[in-house]
Amino acid sequence: ARVVAMHLLQLHAKTFHIIVMEAVWSQPDSSPLCQQAPPPQFMHLIYDLKGSTQGRSASAKDIALPPTPSQTATILKDNDLRLSKRIFEIGYSLRNRYLSQLKKDVRFLVRMGVLDYSMLVGVHIPRLSGTTKILSGSVDDDNDGFVSVERNQKSEENMGEQDGWKGPIWSKDKQEVYHIGIIDYLVPYGLRKRGEYFLKSKVQGFGDTISVLPPKEYGERFLEFISKVLC
Repeated sequence: ARVVAMHLLQLHAKTFHIIVMEAVWSQPDSSPLCQQAPPPQFMHLIYDLKGSTQGRSASAKDIALPPTPSQTATILKDNDLRLSKRIFEIGYSLRNRYLSQLKKDVRFLVRMGVLDYSMLVGVHIPRLSGTTKILSGSVDDDNDGFVSVERNQKSEENMGEQDGWKGPIWSKDKQEVYHIGIIDYLVPYGLRKRGEYFLKSKVQGFGDTISVLPPKEYGERFLEFISKVLC
């Protein structure tokens, strides 16, 4: 998720820092400026993935939540993905290109000393109905799996133009569309996180199964897990 703006607001002797970030996928917008845009894709599945196991399952309460007009309200996690044995098949070539970029991003996050970030994956399944209209379309063999939505067109059959690393990615069998991005990457490995790591990992004995690890170890585990679920 790209940072698009940063603001500092001072109000009544208090200072607020505001960060505006780009969404991994678009949401419905009722403003007049967006009336000419095609409707966003309904997200049938959403995964928040870190590579850890301790506490990384959706609760029964979460699973029972009804969907919103734009997406499922249930955020599945690492253990849910493992139990389902689901993988995201995007093809060998695209997988290698994606992981190459991901490794560069994670190296940067490690240098910055941050952790707790996740890979957010939204899965749109065109053959299924959602509670809102879904986009349809196809991709040509020469665009290597990338799809994008042209926001200045009324047509809903325009998901075929390669747009760098922006936009969703078709599955290898063209049955699913994946919206993928790193989120929550602004948490520093400060005193609070160091204390959490020591308490849970050392005192409570959970080891490296917990979400919080030092930045280098966190990044290595994150990359290892993502490389296993992309194929």
